[in-house]
Amino acid sequence: MTKFDPNAFMSAVQNGMASYAGDAPAVLMEVERNGLSVELAQGTLSLDDSTPATNEAKYEIGSQTKMMTATVVLQMASEGFFSLDDKLSDVMDVSPLAGIANIEEVTLRQLVTHSSGIPDYSNDFNEPGAPSVYAPLLQDPPQPVGVWDAIQFLIDQNAPAEFAPGTSTDYSNTGFVLLQLAIESVSGNALAEEFQTRIFDPVGMQDSSLPGYGRPDGIISSYLQSGDQKIDVTHLPLDNTGDGGAVSTTVDMIKFMKALVLDQTLVPADQMGGLEQFFAAVGFDDGEMVGHNGRVVGTQSMTLVHLESGLIFTAVETMAQPQMHVQDLLVNTMIAVSSSASWEHFDAGKGDLEFKMSAAELNVQPVEDGKGALQTLLESNGVSLTLDTAIGDLDTDRMVFEDGSALLVADSGGSRLSIRAQAKDALNADNQLIGQDGNDRLIGGQGDDKILGGAGNDKLIGRSGHDLIVGGEGNDRLVGNRGKDTLDGGQGNDRLLGFKGADVLDGGVGNDELRGHRGADSLNGGGGDDVLSGGRGNDLLIGGSGQDVLMGGQGADTFLFAADAGHDVIVGFDQGQDKIDLSALELEFNDLTITEFGDGAVQKITYAEASILVCDTDHSLTIDDFVF
Repeated sequence: MTKFDPNAFMSAVQNGMASYAGDAPAVLMEVERNGLSVELAQGTLSLDDSTPATNEAKYEIGSQTKMMTATVVLQMASEGFFSLDDKLSDVMDVSPLAGIANIEEVTLRQLVTHSSGIPDYSNDFNEPGAPSVYAPLLQDPPQPVGVWDAIQFLIDQNAPAEFAPGTSTDYSNTGFVLLQLAIESVSGNALAEEFQTRIFDPVGMQDSSLPGYGRPDGIISSYLQSGDQKIDVTHLPLDNTGDGGAVSTTVDMIKFMKALVLDQTLVPADQMGGLEQFFAAVGFDDGEMVGHNGRVVGTQSMTLVHLESGLIFTAVETMAQPQMHVQDLLVNTMIAVSSSASWEHFDAGKGDLEFKMSAAELNVQPVEDGKGALQTLLESNGVSLTLDTAIGDLDTDRMVFEDGSALLVADSGGSRLSIRAQAKDALNADNQLIGQDGNDRLIGGQGDDKILGGAGNDKLIGRSGHDLIVGGEGNDRLVGNRGKDTLDGGQGNDRLLGFKGADVLDGGVGNDELRGHRGADSLNGGGGDDVLSGGRGNDLLIGGSGQDVLMGGQGADTFLFAADAGHDVIVGFDQGQDKIDLSALELEFNDLTITEFGDGAVQKITYAEASILVCDTDHSLTIDDFVF
């Protein structure tokens, strides 16, 4: 039996993170092996935004881009576009590059393996400090620096060769700018398109791109340390492209390295020798580890693969500093994870899977690999396990939960599943029932269950316990019964019944009916024309967008209206107990127009472009009936 213990897996990675010695605003790290993955982030999205950073954030990977450029070159060599031993001058017109040392003699292999002898355009040719090719970025406003700016800068330096091609090795960004030009010349496509079709799409790297001068949505802020200052350089007009311009995430970098190094699905077998030469040239091929670092104006990152164990480590710090702290971070994390018995002995393919949690605490999601094959992602507290099987094909009998709970999955055509019928021994545990595309009837037990309807017109019943019930797509009926339940209708015209307990009901999208019944309930209609009934208790009713009918029932109820409210109706407003809450609208009582009908039994409140029709009132509405 293999134990899935999120705390134990996370603890080893946290021990590594604790060793981080830099002061970047954020650090993101991920560790993966055979589908088991731990994501960990610390810090904030920016110095001006205290929102915690997460591993969903995109960042510039800098020179790790070179692994992708090399991959495309090796693929094209295998496809016969050229040979690695062809001269660059035989592959493309190099006349615009005249003035660059060795440009007529250098081969593609020498460019890939940093043995071209061509000077690095980012060298300090004039003054120490920031490479002077980047001087335009320091102007006010910053001026763009792109591929041809770097080429022209190098030509203007009239710098001699570092050595004759193939006689030595010296890291050169220029070589990968030249490889980009070769790829684009031969293929007729921009390098960004080649990355997309040859790497990002096949591997499933959904959040990766080669954006050029722009920066995609969701990119984390990055900084350059200058003395005591941290300068925001996130949106500098810099296009490193083939030598360092890609944007990615920790999740996508794990996928890339797994495909490139472990699965070996990106580089054809006849070109694997070229890949080995590339890693050897950059100093990340000692027989145990392969990988690459990435340093750009505002981030420092690294990804490493431990060949024997299959462990992949990737991390980024969101500030360029004199010392690359992310390297020590990954080394220390590698030591911590390699010393962890939980990591060492975990093998999801052997025997039963013992989960140190209840079934209800496990997040189960359908995902796809890069080729579109269905998989299942199991996640808890930043620790996930990807299984190479669709949700409907999960062998739930081999999934053992510490409280004796059960995970039940419906058939795609619709199922009737009941904890009492299918898992009687788990009746009092915290179970999870998952529907698929059919019209399912899912009934929980006495514990705190999670019930997910999926697509289809489902009936989901919680019984006792504090249940989470989600309808998903379709016109669903959700029943909480006893306990403090949370009901989410999702898409479709749903009916949500809370019954006993202080329940939270959210209709979602569609024309929904929400009934709280007993208890101090919170009802939110969401989008659509909804009917909300609080029943007994001091309830909170929020119509949301659309034309809604709100009935408080017994108790001191609050009717809350936000900016998206439409033309709504309140039935049974009990003056002296109930309140109309307009505090989200920044209004005052004098901003309201109140019109009475039928001797005051019906009153219409008009404000901005919205209105509230209040029925069954005893007397004129006053400021005491409102919350501003």
